[in-house]
Amino acid sequence: MPQPTSDPTTALASLLPQIAVAMFESGPHDAAGRAPDERPPARRAPGERLTARQMRAVLCLAAGEPRTMGDVAAGLHISRAAATEMVERLVEKGVAVRDGDPADRRVVRVRLAPWARAYADRARDAWRARIAAALALHPGLDPDALVSFLRTLAAGTTAQTEEGAA
Repeated sequence: MPQPTSDPTTALASLLPQIAVAMFESGPHDAAGRAPDERPPARRAPGERLTARQMRAVLCLAAGEPRTMGDVAAGLHISRAAATEMVERLVEKGVAVRDGDPADRRVVRVRLAPWARAYADRARDAWRARIAAALALHPGLDPDALVSFLRTLAAGTTAQTEEGAA
């Protein structure tokens, strides 16, 4: 009978990078990170990639747009000044677009550029399909508990839980 090779926390720690790579690779893109029919905007230097923090901002925008700078700051748990700087970098890379609010000129709304929105939608569809297929292979798994666990892990609140248990 095969023996377990590691405890669950060690197994998860080794699987998380593999999951990230598998999810990335299941997206609709070529080796440069673009869909074959997409070209980077002219303002973006060839091969220039988003940082991890910029990708978090893109995911924040993809969850619902347009967003105000305050929405971006709250969604990323950063200051408005940091959100403004983040959005500026995304605009420079051609990923995001800033629009004024006709009802209130003090408000700036941010949205993904059309090509970035189309890519985000296709990637999300590919990820959903991969997740649905994996969940179908594990009918006894509680998806709600899994989502709750992964939210806790993603939020970085495990340190608070450990401190509270001590």
